[in-house]
Amino acid sequence: KYTLTVSFAGDSLFNPSSSASAIKITQATVKASVGRVSGTPGESKRLTATLIRKSDSALLSGVDLTFKIDGDVIGVRTTDGTGKAVFLYMVDETLSLGTHTLSVDYAGDSNHKAASGANTLTIGQAVTKTTASSASGKANRTITLRAKLLRRTDGTPLVNETLHFQIDGVEVGTGLTDVTGLALLTYTIPVGATPGVHPITALFNGAVFYLASSDSRATLTIK
Repeated sequence: KYTLTVSFAGDSLFNPSSSASAIKITQATVKASVGRVSGTPGESKRLTATLIRKSDSALLSGVDLTFKIDGDVIGVRTTDGTGKAVFLYMVDETLSLGTHTLSVDYAGDSNHKAASGANTLTIGQAVTKTTASSASGKANRTITLRAKLLRRTDGTPLVNETLHFQIDGVEVGTGLTDVTGLALLTYTIPVGATPGVHPITALFNGAVFYLASSDSRATLTIK
């Protein structure tokens, strides 16, 4: 509490006088807000939050905002001169597909009350890239078919995913991707196979977090 005093010194016509009253200064109410975001695994997304004082719409700078997803803290950032705080978030597979609660908390200080704001983070399936390699060999000989599977957003190899191999549109087997995203299939060229060039297709049927993809540019050359 503070005391406000108003005084009049008086003059030739009026006597001096004064009056005092108590002033109570309370914490200002603020508004915290955060923008809606959509992304896929492997994407880097900007989570942007703003802190505004309601009484005069002043943007509050130099204060910490805590970012959360589904109530779990993912980081703390400080507001800049425009009252905004930005957190760069890499979407990964720790969260399920669909909508999650994205929130921001301000703890408050001696002049401002605490505040929270919430919005949504929507996670969708990521685009993949399948690349098949060409091969060659003679009938009744064993060769290795190769294909690679990557997450297109950031080039991360996808591990333990199944790739289907086709020759002339007919499936000849599957391979499991390793830590580099490479899948191998040992294949014996049939006796009596037609010499020449045959298309190889590597196909990924998709998974929980990933969209399907395929590549038919590779060839098998039978000599």
